[in-house]
Amino acid sequence: MTIKEYAAKLPADTKKLVRELTDIVMKAVPDAEAAIKWGQPVFSKGGPFCYIKPAKSRVNIGFWWGTKLKDPEKVLEGDGDKMRHVKIHGPVDLKEKVLVPLIRQSAEANAKFGNPTKNKA
Repeated sequence: MTIKEYAAKLPADTKKLVRELTDIVMKAVPDAEAAIKWGQPVFSKGGPFCYIKPAKSRVNIGFWWGTKLKDPEKVLEGDGDKMRHVKIHGPVDLKEKVLVPLIRQSAEANAKFGNPTKNKA
């Protein structure tokens, strides 16, 4: 299943957010691989670096090495060992100026720290 096919099954507002977030990720890291893994869109480069997870009232964009990312806007949430996410409640939250640096840092973190599913840096 492609991300486009996955998104087609979602409610209209959620579908739009998933598609827009996918476009932002692919524009930020054009050589990323995009696939449905663990039941959600996942983007990989040297291992997974970000995911898009629809929820009832929002869509999360998450980062495997989230604790390693610089977050000057303080948008990252979560309390796990590595992962952090940003909650997107609607188009107003799709701030490319904030998201693109996080996405790029996350992809670059795999080169620095290794595949986050295999490495506990």
